[in-house]
Amino acid sequence: MRILSCRPARATNVDTGRTARLTCSTLVVLIIGLFSAIDSWGEPYEVPEEEPAEQVLGADLVVGPQYRVEDPILHDGYTNVYSVSSPHGRFVARGNTMFVRLRRELTAIADLHERYLAGLTAEAAAHEWVTPLKALGRLASKPGQTLLGIPLGIARLIESSKDSLSHEAGPYEDNTVESFAQMSAYKRRIAAHYHVDPYSTNPVLQHELDRAAWAHVAGYATTFALVLVPAPNPLPMMLSSLTTVQVLNQALEEQGPSDLVSLSEKKLKAMQIDEELIRQFLAHPSYSPRHKAVIAFALESLAKASHRDRFLGAALNALSEEEALFYQQEAELLQAYNQQKAPIVNIDVVGRIPVGFTEERTLFCPLAVDHGIWSERTESAYTRLAKRAAMAGNDAQIEIWLSGTLSQRARFELLQRGVTARENVARDLPLIDWKD
Repeated sequence: MRILSCRPARATNVDTGRTARLTCSTLVVLIIGLFSAIDSWGEPYEVPEEEPAEQVLGADLVVGPQYRVEDPILHDGYTNVYSVSSPHGRFVARGNTMFVRLRRELTAIADLHERYLAGLTAEAAAHEWVTPLKALGRLASKPGQTLLGIPLGIARLIESSKDSLSHEAGPYEDNTVESFAQMSAYKRRIAAHYHVDPYSTNPVLQHELDRAAWAHVAGYATTFALVLVPAPNPLPMMLSSLTTVQVLNQALEEQGPSDLVSLSEKKLKAMQIDEELIRQFLAHPSYSPRHKAVIAFALESLAKASHRDRFLGAALNALSEEEALFYQQEAELLQAYNQQKAPIVNIDVVGRIPVGFTEERTLFCPLAVDHGIWSERTESAYTRLAKRAAMAGNDAQIEIWLSGTLSQRARFELLQRGVTARENVARDLPLIDWKD
């Protein structure tokens, strides 16, 4: 996927997308904003605007072999939300990273489905193994319907400082039957072949992955002709002592869900984090075993940082897959800053956003956002950061790394306030889920 650079006042690229729908809560915020749209500097605040998909993405990304992005695209002030139609249903991708993931998932779905149909003509017997997966997998009862998900997101996390909310059981645990005969291991290998997340909440993808994995277990691998999927060979648990991105990617592919959780638990306990907090995080239903492992690896790399437990406390606020991915990328940005710019010696939380302090008292704020505009909410978030930086000393600086971009106005306002902002870091850093 093309990662586009900053641009003048109005959005023209994927980092500044707009969604085809707004939730009722977002509409309320916008209406209130219209009646209080003057900031303390005497200039009107920016408000989200809808734009054509082609203007946001460019003609080459609006339509692909397996999808079409619908008009118009709106923006909630931080996140792009894409309404996507495909032969396999209509989907909503909240955020640039989720859009990248969805495009890969639709490609995988189409290829797996085509291989399955072609294979049935030669091996009809495989159908007996595949059909029961409708009960075992996470197949959408009506795949043609829009998969809306929970109307929550990054804006809720950035703009609020409320305590963690309660949550219900999640969809990531392997079914007992699915674990039989290494089905789960084949599924991860097949997912890795297509560069998709085996723990994705996309029900159509889960159905196709389950069907392919069971065909391998049943001995009907030629049904899918996936000759690039070798027999599972899990890695040894000695991985707990390694932290490279390559090793992490391999661990995500080779280790089963329970092994990933166990690996994450060992790493978090080695950081001397409270065991009850670890338990709550590892039991959190919004985080897949993959999310948990990436966060644990990233926190482990912050060897000089105290209070790493604060990150986990903030991460408990996630209420959806999108928000879990946000915290995962926050951890990855902290890791990248620690390795590339300056060691982080202390973790803190401002509202619901984890931040890091360096020995030079720089407050580093990672923001996994698509595009930031200067709104009343943005200014309020800045004010909270400034107050926390002031507690570190009068000469404390604020530095922000964004996975996406800022509007020209937001860039100017932050610069006037002495904030250093680096944009488009997602295109330069090896974020686990930001690749196409």
